[in-house]
This record gives sequence, structure tokens and C-alpha cells, in this order.
Amino acid sequence: MTELEFKPRYYEAALDDSIPVHMLCNYLQEGAGQDANNLSFGREQIGEHGVAWVLSRMQIELINKAVLGKKLKVKTWPSFSEKIISRREYIITDEDGKIILKCSSWWLILNLNTRKITRIPQHMLDLNTEKPDFMVEEGNFKLKTPQDAKPVFSKDFLVRLEDIDCNGHVNNTHYIAWAIETLPAEVVKNKTIKSLRINFKSECIDGNKIKSFVYDNGNSEYIHELVREDDGKEVFRLVSNWQ
Repeated sequence: MTELEFKPRYYEAALDDSIPVHMLCNYLQEGAGQDANNLSFGREQIGEHGVAWVLSRMQIELINKAVLGKKLKVKTWPSFSEKIISRREYIITDEDGKIILKCSSWWLILNLNTRKITRIPQHMLDLNTEKPDFMVEEGNFKLKTPQDAKPVFSKDFLVRLEDIDCNGHVNNTHYIAWAIETLPAEVVKNKTIKSLRINFKSECIDGNKIKSFVYDNGNSEYIHELVREDDGKEVFRLVSNWQ
């Protein structure tokens, strides 16, 4: 397990001084990277073998708001691996001990030469325990857009150089920000996100044009789709629940 402490910055905060979920995901990403390094299967370490980690999906439960002025502690650990997928857990608490969020993420290993998914190495499988400590109960990641449904909101995005990370594609957290930004301001300002289920489906690079669509699934649940304009391929899907 790795523990990291963060002090939210002014440039990370929203209008109400809270820290948006995509910013919190930056902290999760940093924690995952450092923990992987500590366990000798970080980006540079496995990169020597021509492979790289690929984030497949995430499930986040938001419990309390993170706010400016209060330090945050991120804890993360690998919980279970099998065949081609590895699961990782996270919990963020503030300096008062309040739980901000709980999260599980699922990762694949990509062969950079063949662009195919490869098996999880044995030394990671050896980390499995008899009773894994999962932070969330895995939900339905196969939720489809209702047939013949029309988007209630939409927005276009152009991938910029500043959206690209050190792996040469759009950073995972930017997709989350784009999906949430497609909702109207009255939803984001007057409601609170309670949970997210996220599927990362394909990468985007500098210059790609992205169309973001939001479908109302009822009961304050929205289905978000990000589609690459040039080939019509869905690159990202998110289901958000609000109250």
C-alpha cells in the first residue's frame, strides 16, 4: 500500500471551493503510479519489456466533498489480478478523517509492438490474497444507451497538445472532465455527483475532434458518450449518478 498527501491548489478548485472529481482522479493516478513503482511494475520498469499499463475502467463512489484548505490523503493498493486484468483500490480522506471517495480501477497490460493485450505477470498474481480488500462493489459496466434515444446535451471538443500526457495520448482525467462539462451548469452547480462508472475504450491524440453526448437515463442518472469525429468510434463511456 502507498499513502500520499496532497494539498489542493487554488487552480484545482471549482466555483464553490470544492475539488472536482477529475482533479481528484489526478491524485489517484499519481498514487497508482508511485505504488506500482514501489512494487517494481511501474511505467518505466515494465516499459523495459515493451509493455505498458492501460486503464480499462473505473468505478468511483463520492461520499464527501474535498475543499480548499484541507489536506487530502490518498491510499492505494493492488487488490486482485487474474489472466489479463488487474484491479486496484483507492480511498481518499481529508485531514479530519472524512472519507472523500472510494474507487476501484481495472488495468490491462498492452504489448507496445503488437498493440495486443498480454497476460498479467506471475509476480503480480502472487500478490493476490485470500480475501481481497475491495473498496466498491463492482457495478454494471455494460449499460447501453437506450434504443432510439436522442442526446439531451452535446458539446464538441478539440484535442490540444496540453491534453496529451507522457504516453502520447489524451490523459484519462481529461475524458472525465469533458463528459461532466457537457452537462448544463444548473446540473453541475445544483446537484452533487454520487457515483461514476467509467469505460476507457480507445485513445485520442492531438488534433482529434471529439463529440460528447449525454443521455438522460432517468432518476438523476446520465449516460455520457465521447465519440471520435473522424471515424465515429466511441472512445469513452461514463455513467454518472447525481442527487
